[in-house]
Amino acid sequence: MSETRQDAGSSDGHVETLRERLKETDRQLLELLQRRAGLSLSLGEADAAGNQPESAGKVAELWSSVPGPLPEEHFRIIYREILSSAHSLREPHRAAFSDAHEGLYGDFAHIAARDLLGASSVYRPAENPGAVFRAVTSGEADIGIVPAENYTEGATPRIIEFFLRHDLGIKAELYCRPGYCLLSGEQSLSSVHSLFAHPRSLARCWATLQKRLPGIRIVPVESHIAAVNWAEGTERSAALTPHAPPHDPETFFPLPLLERGFENESGGRARFFVIGGSGPAGPGADKSTLLFTTGNRAEDLSRVLHCFAGLDADIAVTASCALWEDPAQRAYLVDIAADLALPRCAGVADRAAARCRTFKLLGSYAAGNI
Repeated sequence: MSETRQDAGSSDGHVETLRERLKETDRQLLELLQRRAGLSLSLGEADAAGNQPESAGKVAELWSSVPGPLPEEHFRIIYREILSSAHSLREPHRAAFSDAHEGLYGDFAHIAARDLLGASSVYRPAENPGAVFRAVTSGEADIGIVPAENYTEGATPRIIEFFLRHDLGIKAELYCRPGYCLLSGEQSLSSVHSLFAHPRSLARCWATLQKRLPGIRIVPVESHIAAVNWAEGTERSAALTPHAPPHDPETFFPLPLLERGFENESGGRARFFVIGGSGPAGPGADKSTLLFTTGNRAEDLSRVLHCFAGLDADIAVTASCALWEDPAQRAYLVDIAADLALPRCAGVADRAAARCRTFKLLGSYAAGNI
């Protein structure tokens, strides 16, 4: 009996020691966070350009440099909020956002923006991507988040039109894996008799809704937040809203999650550009996006792309469109897996520009996590 009591006492002592060590570590962590906040304020005073979004490449580099049990996804969430708080001490990011078809609060562009900038930034929904470009150009927003590739329809050619009209560049790229979920105060799907949803969301979920909720009353509404408001005030109802794991839809909407996985197809991805004023490439830049115009024949495009063959880098033409003022000319948006802002790439870019009617390096940045 005495040995058992001694073992128990030894165990209790070990637990108490661990608790004390955790308490001391928390104190040290807070000291480091306060010190980092002070350094961030000093950097903001010394360098106005320091208030740019941090790249995903920097976060991944930091995580890999300190091994331990903390998963990378957890670290990204924690570090994102540290950066968001630090920026907000100087001046919170003012971010305008819009998806191609669902440009209101809680869409996938908003989810991507929160993933980049955290909770301490100021978010401004826009009616469409063109309104995002105008908001950034006018100074109403510091940066904008606009769709580059839609997960069901591929590249977004209209993005070319906006870049041609506005003197803005690409600061970063973001990815999310879009899905849809039901939010409701009900406890089960069988209790839901009415569904409120944005028409575009309905189109992307129609086949699944017919299988899982046959005969349900469907009410189209003008936005996601309107769907939630109607569902919140209507008995036995639910709202269909965007959902992109690991983000909790309750971050954006005041109703609990009922069930997820209502999209017609799974496994897709959506890509977004973070747009802003011109500036140097961020740390860890390993990807560039070009916008150029040339003739509309295949050989015209081939002559331009051939200039980059020596870089031994992947090249993708993500979007193209004819110029309305001159149908014989075509504009191309091209991704190259290289930092073209480096001095060693200047000659390559110059040779390509000489074969184009117009040529612009929209930005060099760290490739986003998919």
